[in-house]
Amino acid sequence: MKITDLSVRRPVTISMVVLCVILLGVVSLTRLSLDLFPEINLPVAVVVSDYPGAGPQEVETAVTRPLEEILGTVQNVYNIESTTGSGSSTVIVWFNWGTDMDYATLQMREKVDLIKGFLPEDVSDPMVIKMDPSMMPVVQMGMSGGRDMAELKSIAEDVVKPKLERLKGVASVTITGGYNREIQIIADPVKMAAYGVGLSQIENALKMENMNLSSGQVTDGKKELFVHTMGEYTSLDDIRRVHITLPSGGSVFLKDIAEIKDTFSEQNQITRMNGKPTVGIHVSKQSKANTVSVSAEVNRELEKLVQQIPGEIEINTVFDQATYINQSIGTVAKNAVLGGVLSILILFIFLRNIRSTLVIGISIPIAIIGTFTLLYLNGLTLNMLSLGGLALGLGMMVDSSIVILENIYRYREEGHNNIDAAIHGSNEVAMAVTASTLTTVAVFLPIVFVEGIASQLFRELALTVSFSLLASLFVALTLVPMLSSKLLKVNGKNGQQAASKNVFKKASVKMGDFLNWLDGKYGKVLSWALGRRKTVVVGVFIALVASFALMPLIGVEFMPVMDGGQLAINVELDKGIILEETNKVTEIIESELSEIEEVDTVFASVGASGFQMGGQTGTPEVAQIMVMLVPLSERQRSSMQVADELRERLKGIPGADIEVSVMDSGMSTGAPVSIKVKGDELDQLKELANEIVSIV
Repeated sequence: MKITDLSVRRPVTISMVVLCVILLGVVSLTRLSLDLFPEINLPVAVVVSDYPGAGPQEVETAVTRPLEEILGTVQNVYNIESTTGSGSSTVIVWFNWGTDMDYATLQMREKVDLIKGFLPEDVSDPMVIKMDPSMMPVVQMGMSGGRDMAELKSIAEDVVKPKLERLKGVASVTITGGYNREIQIIADPVKMAAYGVGLSQIENALKMENMNLSSGQVTDGKKELFVHTMGEYTSLDDIRRVHITLPSGGSVFLKDIAEIKDTFSEQNQITRMNGKPTVGIHVSKQSKANTVSVSAEVNRELEKLVQQIPGEIEINTVFDQATYINQSIGTVAKNAVLGGVLSILILFIFLRNIRSTLVIGISIPIAIIGTFTLLYLNGLTLNMLSLGGLALGLGMMVDSSIVILENIYRYREEGHNNIDAAIHGSNEVAMAVTASTLTTVAVFLPIVFVEGIASQLFRELALTVSFSLLASLFVALTLVPMLSSKLLKVNGKNGQQAASKNVFKKASVKMGDFLNWLDGKYGKVLSWALGRRKTVVVGVFIALVASFALMPLIGVEFMPVMDGGQLAINVELDKGIILEETNKVTEIIESELSEIEEVDTVFASVGASGFQMGGQTGTPEVAQIMVMLVPLSERQRSSMQVADELRERLKGIPGADIEVSVMDSGMSTGAPVSIKVKGDELDQLKELANEIVSIV
């Protein structure tokens, strides 16, 4: 028995199957992750090392080059790039697309371990990081209040961070800015010389005294007790009373040869929000977590924390990716629903039959719900591209159902009963409809097997379109014949309704007359085209060539520009500039931003590289500023126009290289054109680079 026969003769069975599809679809929809873009697995890994106090040339010779040489032996390496600065080394390793990055990073760690012992002693253990866009913070906040920055940072690290890291889906929380408490021991060189004591002796004495030791166990009746010797420092007096052994015998207190201070370490990063000193809180999610759910959990937890923390503490959101996701996904979903409603309305205009339109109207949402099940089973997410694919497939979903319904309707007009019309009408076109759907699926499926960033982005779009078409085919071959056998009712010969005073019926008759007239005109045009085949072919060819000729005027973009209301300002001064000078330039930029009416929030981080990663590497000559604009509905200018004004305002600041870029979904789009100059002589490369800058 054919599937169409089964659907008509076993309506209860088909109804139960459809109900199961709806149930599975609803459950799948609740479990689908919501994100802005599909999960992107980049074949890139980074090795980061710190060498405090060393210059760039020394770091390159002692750290970067050995790492590059050993990492070049890892399998499937495509390219290696490195950036060396004062006290830091970053080696970026690009692999071929399709490489298993978990295995690749494991190999990298093994190779790094081989040369770790040959690196200078002061070099930190090289850290291997697999580049993952999900490492970017999904929520960034600023904490301020009536307390000093040291206490604010202590609250952020000891209270806020542990609470947030316990939340489901949160991978890590990074704290930036503020002051770090530091106990300073300032030795007196004169007294040290008089007593014959060196710094190494003081260092060893402090280490030996500051520890808790296990002293065994004792038995007290029926109990066994463990004994610990408590030696860790609990106050400054404990440090002051540390005994320093003298070479001549005897000892002296540390306070007799040094001054002990409870103070703060040298600040290597300053953060401000809207001009007020702030401690930055950057929340990153796990790679498989739902961004919107993580954001909601974080915001709920922060509301509780603000009430629990004593004092006037404020935690304000600087950037929340979930807000942009909800807006973007909501817009796509709204347009998809509107498209579905319009398609049903157009069908009603042409079919002029409420029952026929109802059959198609029921089939559309069921096909969409069935698509959600296929998305969930294949590990896809709801994002801009998958929902865009669903909206794209929405227009094609009704094709199969309309063809089958129209053929059934024709059989009914010829006098067949409901059952026979449904069976014969659907069987007659079932193979044609199936072939038509599969050819459309075949157009989209090849992109699944393409490698590269295009495949990462558009794979979900292609799969969603394919799944939606397959779901619509299943509905067209099962549900549509069954509903047609129960609901379909013809209006009369050629769909015309009998004369009536009913306004709707009169309008239906008029629409039928118009369609018949249009059909006659189309027949004449078709006859003319068939009689002048060469003219038609030449005309089509000219139109095709003209279309290709117009392509350069359209422009090409990898991704469309989206106005997310976010700007990024990167500031870089000359190497060696101290943090205070960079802070002065940043304050000037913040002052300029305060004069732009579209600006809502300004979050400045002075002395931090890798701002989007919640970076903590001290780079005193660098500052990064995130600018949030008011919602698009509340401003007249786009983000690009505001950025252009900013560039004009900031170009007059001397001694600073300032770059203003528009950010999409929390990610900077970067420069559209990059020029790299390669060579062995650094001074000559810098000279050539300056010439290129002046020319461009």
